[in-house]
Amino acid sequence: MNIGKRMTYLWVFTAFMLAGSPVRADTLDIRPGLRAGETYRWDYRREMEQRAKGRPDKSGASITAVTAKVLEASASGYVLEWRYGDTRVLDAAQAKALAQKDMQWVWDLAKELRFELQLAPDGQFVQLRNYEQIQPKIDQMIEHILAMAARQKNAGPAEMKQVGDMMRGMFTGRERVEALMLKDVLLLLFPFGMSLDTQAPLTYQTPLANPVGGEALQAEGTISLTSLDRTHGIATIGLDQKLSPDSMTKVLAAMARKMGENRPPPEELAKLKADITDTSRYTIDLKSGFPSKVEFKRAVFMPDGHRIDKVSFTSKRSGSSRVQGK
Repeated sequence: MNIGKRMTYLWVFTAFMLAGSPVRADTLDIRPGLRAGETYRWDYRREMEQRAKGRPDKSGASITAVTAKVLEASASGYVLEWRYGDTRVLDAAQAKALAQKDMQWVWDLAKELRFELQLAPDGQFVQLRNYEQIQPKIDQMIEHILAMAARQKNAGPAEMKQVGDMMRGMFTGRERVEALMLKDVLLLLFPFGMSLDTQAPLTYQTPLANPVGGEALQAEGTISLTSLDRTHGIATIGLDQKLSPDSMTKVLAAMARKMGENRPPPEELAKLKADITDTSRYTIDLKSGFPSKVEFKRAVFMPDGHRIDKVSFTSKRSGSSRVQGK
């Protein structure tokens, strides 16, 4: 048998063996590798684009420096001090408009806030530990907004009271403050506590608020460990989430109710499309468990327009976000 034929038989045998054998799965448990006194820093970027029929297009982007300092680290869990630094508005026209409206106080107040995030031993978020200290600052923010609106005479006393009651209600209670003030922070903490397999993505269902009001929607998602490099201590995770098919019907039905007599006939309504999709990509530093890079995108498409929100966190040090504290 010549060398060429032997190589051909060897290749066929190898291919046959691989086809009949499962690919080895690699697993990863994402747990904190945090020590008291360490500080982690990221650039936190937010972008928004909104289009709706009959209304001007809206867009904006900003970058804020953020810091997480490990206050406590023990077998019972962790406490992180989360703080916001300077914010830079990237759109020149928007920056000018905000300056004219004297909105610098918003950034100054944000920098005063200290959020103490209590985490479980596996890194999952437990609660905002210093909620009682944060609440007075939120009340101060609301009163400042109402005072500004009153000076600009944007609404009458009755309407101002209604707006004030609504805003106070939005921030009443620990859980509501956590949901509104820490929404993007929790996005950064999301991978902690996960156990993932390269060959077995996690699937899940979760409720979503209906953007036009009414019954809550249902979303379906998949979380995948897309790569794992233990040599360099890096893993990448992908998340893809979309509305379940029956949720489309709920969105359109809620819209039809709001339109009242102006709603289109059933055959036209059936042709309308609505969707909400989320995509996230994480680059995880396996030493700390923190992401060195997060990219999140939510796209909401409605019959009359769409809104796209993007959030990203980028470590301010290449390769690792860890800074040893003194």
